[in-house]
Amino acid sequence: MEINRIEKVSLNPIGLNQRKEENSSEFINFLKEALNRVNDLQKDYENKINDFLLGNDVNVHDLMISAEKARLSLELTVQLRNKAIEAYQEIMRMQI
Repeated sequence: MEINRIEKVSLNPIGLNQRKEENSSEFINFLKEALNRVNDLQKDYENKINDFLLGNDVNVHDLMISAEKARLSLELTVQLRNKAIEAYQEIMRMQI
């Protein structure tokens, strides 16, 4: 049985910074995609309500489902924003 030597592991600060930048860009992209989905739901509801008001053939059931999806997604987004602001304020109140 042959035992191989363990290679030296070094922590490269430049590599760590690069990884942090990658993680932050992934998080930013995730937030952008989530906000775009909320915006798409709002636009879908707006288009359906406009078609309904113009007298076009729109299923009222689908209209109400779109309205609830848009309302709930916006409400969730606002709550997440509020929690993020609360967390930021809590961090700012911390003593150094």
